[in-house]
Amino acid sequence: YPGVAEFNDNVEKEVKRNSKPFKDFTRGGKTYRRGYWQAPTGTKYTFRSYDAQSWQKEKGITDSFMPTEMKNYPIQGTGGEIVQIILGKLFRKFVETDHYGGMALMCNTVHDCVWFDYVPDVQDELCSDVKEIMESVPEVLGELYGMEVDVPFPVELEIGDNLYNKTVIHI
Repeated sequence: YPGVAEFNDNVEKEVKRNSKPFKDFTRGGKTYRRGYWQAPTGTKYTFRSYDAQSWQKEKGITDSFMPTEMKNYPIQGTGGEIVQIILGKLFRKFVETDHYGGMALMCNTVHDCVWFDYVPDVQDELCSDVKEIMESVPEVLGELYGMEVDVPFPVELEIGDNLYNKTVIHI
């Protein structure tokens, strides 16, 4: 994705800029650093430094932050927040429609997938609502946090009698 390397660099710079030393008494009272990056949603991701690798120690570096943590936590954590926000909107739609007249249930979610069980009579309305709500991420983030998101969030709808036998539908 364009801009990810720059984003990761900015997270690392911010963590290092605001990091403060602390003593880790579980490691003999050795001094490390703790810094944070704050997401546009307000969530604060904190990072602590660890003993430097041998090649870093040869350069006089005593501790370092883990690049994988600083790359993964903000992206995966914010992705998780987005899923929770959209699940809340889906749940509100279910409440508003009285679970589509008592004919639909939200069953499960894994990562960015949501599963429903429903009577075929409400399939078109349910699928249309789900697609509209799940694809509204850019607008929702703009409304809630003032973020300008120009990345589309396309949704693929699949239906079937079980999780093995599914067919993509287009609405």
